Amino acid sequence: ASGAAGTLPASQGYCCSTWSHDGRSIWALASRPPRLMRFDVASRQWSEVWRGELNYYNLSPDDRYVYFDTRFEKEPAIYRLRLRDRKVEKVASLADVRRTEGKFGEWFDVAPGGSLMVVRNLSSNQIYSLDVVWP
Repeated sequence: ASGAAGTLPASQGYCCSTWSHDGRSIWALASRPPRLMRFDVASRQWSEVWRGELNYYNLSPDDRYVYFDTRFEKEPAIYRLRLRDRKVEKVASLADVRRTEGKFGEWFDVAPGGSLMVVRNLSSNQIYSLDVVWP
């Protein structure tokens, strides 16, 4: 990285960008058609990595996988795409996870050991009643 700020070539309409952990690429979402794009810093070229609806994505700590979720599918889940051969596998179902809405509601991440961290909603739909007996 040069430290300079600017617009990447042919990036109009892209959003949700992030650097790879090794600093060799920048990732972003394109909306029409929906796809995940990778910008190679050395060649200054974009390449399509995944085509299809996805909600949120994150890179594995070793940059070998892209994890993404499919919130809008009938059975939402988190998948991982192995970059070497583009093999996709389902790693976790989100069918029974009540996710929060808002700025960080859809967030998830991959821990250094490979486990997933997912934000879920436990507070707004649970109401407790306490009976207090004062002395």
